Amino acid sequence: MAGRDSSKPQSRGTGRALILLSLLAVVAFFAAVSEDGSEGVAGRPLVELGRRLFYDRRLSRSGLVACATCHDPHLAYTDGRRQSRGEAGMVTANAPTLANVGNRKLLLFAGSRSSLESHARVALLNRGEMGGLTPQWVEDRVWSIRGYRVLFEAAFPTESGAIRLDTIARAIAAFERTIRTHDSDFDLFVEGRGHLSPSARRGLALFRGQAGCARCHSGHDFTDDKFHFTGSTLVGDGPRNEVFPGRIGVTGDPRDWGRVRTPTLREVARTPPYFHDGSLPTLAAVLSFYESGGAQQAGVEIHPISLTPKQRTDLIAFLTSLSGRSWVDPPPPSLPE
Repeated sequence: MAGRDSSKPQSRGTGRALILLSLLAVVAFFAAVSEDGSEGVAGRPLVELGRRLFYDRRLSRSGLVACATCHDPHLAYTDGRRQSRGEAGMVTANAPTLANVGNRKLLLFAGSRSSLESHARVALLNRGEMGGLTPQWVEDRVWSIRGYRVLFEAAFPTESGAIRLDTIARAIAAFERTIRTHDSDFDLFVEGRGHLSPSARRGLALFRGQAGCARCHSGHDFTDDKFHFTGSTLVGDGPRNEVFPGRIGVTGDPRDWGRVRTPTLREVARTPPYFHDGSLPTLAAVLSFYESGGAQQAGVEIHPISLTPKQRTDLIAFLTSLSGRSWVDPPPPSLPE
């Protein structure tokens, strides 16, 4: 796909373009653009471009939907809805948080995307999300906004600032990799810089012990990034009253029916409702589901447990301690014109 070469717009002074390209060449000589846009002198322009694209509703058919529509920074990069609303009114799943999303090797509940770049490309072209646009439409739309041409030249100096679907997706992915939650009460406690409440400490012990949560919710982001059948795909009514097939929709393996990827628990207290279809409104409801042993169907990987009201309160106190401080990156004050 040819895309648009933003270094050769139809209306720009030759002198200005040569000066800009010379400056970019100096930057490129002293610092290569990192793959994820987070390092190097030239990495920041890629992230800043991605931030603006992430918030720009003009990339959708109606001009009303942006990435941030479903991933609102003020809601820990979710939207607070049971199912997210895109161009077609409703898409098929509850929007997961983007907290530490750069750590994930597979994305979405069924693991149907293998990179942030591939997910951005699909979302831009998806009828239910951004309106079923064509790559050419997206490229032409971005190129028509003069301010983006300069930003693409700064972000992609070795590619002549080409505006293509893949460079658009790479920029959005670079920004998303900078969305990192940090300095939660739990982090400060582990690092010796703070304290957990007595209730949260008891909840941590339950989490690692009797409740068995850490069997799947392990590691820095409290996910093993594997796929499990807990019965969560059977409890909701879904957007079309359908059972969510889970991982089998990607692999075709009957053993993957109903399995979904273990979600991160980072920011979990700020991201209701829960499960793939948003069918459980509170953390208390999630605990009740797991206490009962999930859907209690053959193959379910969890077993019933018995918790006291105090233990439930303690677990929720611990889960709340996974909320970070001052990590949300505010929207850009303005978008390119």
